[in-house]
Amino acid sequence: MKNINYYSIEFKNMGRLVVNTRSKLFLDSKNLLYKIFNDNDVNKLKIKSKKIELFSNIRKSYINSPKSKITEHNIFRGYTSKYINGTCLSELDQLQFAKALLETSKRLSDIHELKENIVVGDMHFKNVIVDKNLKPHFIDVDSYGIGKYESDDIPLELYIYCKIMNYKIEKNQDYDRLSFVLSTFKTIFKDNLINVSPMDYKFASKKYSFLDNEKIESLYLKLRSEHSSLPDVPYIYELTKE
Repeated sequence: MKNINYYSIEFKNMGRLVVNTRSKLFLDSKNLLYKIFNDNDVNKLKIKSKKIELFSNIRKSYINSPKSKITEHNIFRGYTSKYINGTCLSELDQLQFAKALLETSKRLSDIHELKENIVVGDMHFKNVIVDKNLKPHFIDVDSYGIGKYESDDIPLELYIYCKIMNYKIEKNQDYDRLSFVLSTFKTIFKDNLINVSPMDYKFASKKYSFLDNEKIESLYLKLRSEHSSLPDVPYIYELTKE
C-alpha cells in the first residue's frame, strides 16, 4: 500500500469538507479525499492502520476502499480514498430512498459474505452515499470491524433500542442487520422503531410500498415485542423477494 508523507501534502490548496472532533477531511483537485485523524493515541492509530491495510485489498464498487496511508514520522495519521459524489441514503427523497434501500440491503449482505469477516458496526444511513445512478457506497471503513479487529462504534438508534429492550449489544453482523432496520425506520418516521405505532406504520405503507409487505410488517411487530434475546433479523431485501 502506498504511503504519503504528511508534510508533503499541500492542504492549503485543498477544499476543507468537514470539521469534527475525530477527523479533518480535505478534497484535492483530482477528487481524492484525505482523512486526517485528530486522535493521538498511538495504539488506536496502529489498529486503524492495520484495518486500512486490510480494506485496501478489497476491490468492490460498493465499498469505498482506502488508496494510500498518510504518515507523520512513521506514525499513521490518516488515509486517502476516492471522493464519492452523491447523497446520504437518509437524505434521499421518498422515491429515491425506496429504490436505493433494497440495493443497499443487498450490498450489506454482500459485505457480510466477504471472506474478510467484516462488521460495519456503525451501520446508519449517513455512512452510505448514494450516487446519481442510485448505487450505494459504504464509506468510513476505518471504523468497521475486519478480521480480528473489532468495529469502533455503534449507531445511536441501536443503543436506544437495545437499552429499551434490555438486549446486550454485540458488535457482529446480526446487529448490523438490526441497525439497518432501525435506520430504515428512523429515516421514514424520524423516530426509533419502538415508538412507531401500528397506525403510523399503516399510514406510511401507503407512501412507501415496500412497507406494504406482510413479511416486513411481521418483522416490525416482532422487533416491538419482548424477547429473551435478540430475534433473528433478516436483510430487508430478502423479505421483498417473491
